[in-house]
Amino acid sequence: MKQYDVYSYGMIASSTLHILRWGFPAADQYGEIDRTYKMIGGEAANASIVLSALGLRVKIDGNWLNADENGKSTKWILDGFKIDTSRLKFKNGKICPHEIVFSDNKTRTIFGNYCQFQTETVKWNVPKKVDIANAKIVCLDPFFYQESICVAGYCNELNIPYVTVDCKYTDAILKHASIVVIAKEFRQRVYGDQSQEDLFKRYTAKCKGLVVFTSGEEKIIYGRKRKS
Repeated sequence: MKQYDVYSYGMIASSTLHILRWGFPAADQYGEIDRTYKMIGGEAANASIVLSALGLRVKIDGNWLNADENGKSTKWILDGFKIDTSRLKFKNGKICPHEIVFSDNKTRTIFGNYCQFQTETVKWNVPKKVDIANAKIVCLDPFFYQESICVAGYCNELNIPYVTVDCKYTDAILKHASIVVIAKEFRQRVYGDQSQEDLFKRYTAKCKGLVVFTSGEEKIIYGRKRKS
């Protein structure tokens, strides 16, 4: 019997959310912060919270946490949702991603250190095959380079379905994904003005599973490669 419904491997960040009272100010003008909340960022962390809240048994793994109040608060929030955090490690130094989010209840702007986090030395766990074998499905972030590819390889070997996000259509991790979700922000940043229709065709040609394009409040596009 599987020990977990979901093994979630990926980004875990501490986050502070500021709700603006009057919306975003213009450049060089003043904005009022109405409310502030301690949150969690990162695809793996938030997917784990949602799935656990829906009653699924979730084990989370991924980057290390800062051995400070931000890191402890992050683990405390995850523990509060009865997520298995036994694989998470605390390390000294600013090694964990942190983000500050400003929202006017309609849109949001994120400031963080994700690029710096990914361009320096490895600061995340090497995945364990046994964790994947003990799960029914895997939520996989593609941001940890060879370690993320390793998880996809274990899933393929063990015939465990996995869901991933925001990877290029040329990435190996895309090929065997059961579902891949590509955000508008990622598409614009990586592919610029390339047409959405052309991109969707390229993704569905490379992925065996379902491809989903999200665009904020706009309609999603989804589909898969036609069977021959």
